[in-house]
Amino acid sequence: APPAGTASALRIGLAQVREGLEFLVHHRVMRPLVITSSVLNMASTGFFAVFVLWAVGPTSAAGLTEAQFPLIMVGFAAGAVLGSVLAERVQNRFGEIPTMVVTLTVNVLLMLLLVAFPNGWVFAGTLLMIGLLNTIGNVISMSLRQRLVPRHLLGRVGGAGRTLAYGLMPVGAVLGGLVAERWNLQTTFIGAVVVSLAACAYLAITVRPSMVAEADAEVSG
Repeated sequence: APPAGTASALRIGLAQVREGLEFLVHHRVMRPLVITSSVLNMASTGFFAVFVLWAVGPTSAAGLTEAQFPLIMVGFAAGAVLGSVLAERVQNRFGEIPTMVVTLTVNVLLMLLLVAFPNGWVFAGTLLMIGLLNTIGNVISMSLRQRLVPRHLLGRVGGAGRTLAYGLMPVGAVLGGLVAERWNLQTTFIGAVVVSLAACAYLAITVRPSMVAEADAEVSG
């Protein structure tokens, strides 16, 4: 049996995890946000887990070399930096929830360009836009969590959300590989896009700006 002190610490830790999960499950804004981000993480991981096979090699769709592939991914990093700079300005102009829904949805649709036009220049430009829009959506999501979750629960709620969001990523990678092996790469890509669009639609339906305003008032009040 573990020492009494260890057992007590374990019980306290489990109680804190349970408290964070309960808050997340019952919060009408945070729950859809976490579910959406988790499903998007899973689907995009499945997409990009096999994307290298679509892009690299003499028999691939794009025919890029191994040296060229990292260069097109620079576009994603550049877009992410630009997105972090523009996020506040964009959300102030259009509102948090509309901006998040639109950026995430367009982000998903851009993934179709990677399938429809297998070309290195198209890849670089599209990945730049994906990095930009993805970062804007993530910044808004993190900002909402910082505001809507009570300070003493931030770590617990954040840990619960990250466990779900990151935990589904290897699931997505495995599913992406299995689908590509059973059918083909295009099936994995289209499946990931369809699942992602469903997640974006779920967010648009379940979260409205008025709900965020109400949740803000509850925390500040």
